[in-house]
Amino acid sequence: MKVTFKNENEKGNIEEAGMRSLESTKEDIKQFALDELNDGESEFFEYGLSFSTVWLDDDVGGEIEYHKFQLSWGGPSSEIRFHASGKIEYVFLDWFSGVGFDVTGEEWAQWAESQFLCC
Repeated sequence: MKVTFKNENEKGNIEEAGMRSLESTKEDIKQFALDELNDGESEFFEYGLSFSTVWLDDDVGGEIEYHKFQLSWGGPSSEIRFHASGKIEYVFLDWFSGVGFDVTGEEWAQWAESQFLCC
């Protein structure tokens, strides 16, 4: 997957840590999609912490930069960003360091985005 940004940590392993987190999240979301397909029910909306809008230049009500599905918070934290441009980005952040991955072409990311289209 293409790295969209990287702020390296002291250990020099932020990309590897981010990829491990991404792979875990990917497997979880694929399972939610499979559960929904098989029995019509999924606990997907209990998975994350929040879904919010991030505005360009903090101008609430102005132009949307992206919608953020916050999965975890603290050190480390992770989120999926659904950009107004159509790009989907998985972001892993850990104490002043972080990495983003372009997951736009991933089926699991597209499925996750589709869950929020109504909102």
